[in-house]
Amino acid sequence: MKILICDNNPDDIHHLSHLLNEYCEYRQLVIQDIKICHHSNEVFRSIQDCDLLFLDVELDDENGIDIGMQIKTMNCRIRIIITSAFQDYLIAGYKINACRYLLKPIEKIEFFIEMDSIMNDYFKNQQGFYERTIQPGKIFYHQILFIEAYNRKTQITLENGKSGIVKHSLSEWIEILKEQPFDQSHKSVVVNFKAIQTIGKQDIYLHNGQTVPVSRHYRKSFLQNYINYLQCEDYE
Repeated sequence: MKILICDNNPDDIHHLSHLLNEYCEYRQLVIQDIKICHHSNEVFRSIQDCDLLFLDVELDDENGIDIGMQIKTMNCRIRIIITSAFQDYLIAGYKINACRYLLKPIEKIEFFIEMDSIMNDYFKNQQGFYERTIQPGKIFYHQILFIEAYNRKTQITLENGKSGIVKHSLSEWIEILKEQPFDQSHKSVVVNFKAIQTIGKQDIYLHNGQTVPVSRHYRKSFLQNYINYLQCEDYE
């Protein structure tokens, strides 16, 4: 796991870094990298392969929510934890699908509880498959934006822009991904809930700017499943 801390308060950075180190030692986890950023331009340079971002809302003359909205277009799978000394930004955190909101000063017990939930989700997201026609390494399920039927095969589109044809049918993918946050929006399309920005009447708008169709036949069940997914995310 790669972690970014975006904050401009040295004391808060030190405290959060200390909590992370304590948590990793307690759970016997190895974090690949913890990087400190003070400004948005530093975050944008490092965000592409980041798994978890601790984002302070108030960064001098920058707004953390605005930064978070830009980040989601660059890395839709990243988990964002809002950190702030004020509760006023709690609702604003929903704009960037923040998975947690930690009030400063961050309490150790609360931090450990929230990190347990985040790490459980992270390890679940390490599931995937190999398809060398798309990319040489492992393709994680969470990297898939959507899957389209292509004759008796399917075309997979990844968040990094790569795509390719694989032998599995759409019905086979639905079975493979039944424990993952995916659902069918159209007779020929399966979508990753985590990639969704907004849902329109006929189209689903993804964080990377692409759109996929949602048909009248599937729309009601798709919306309900998406709402259930969001509620589960909030509960966790």
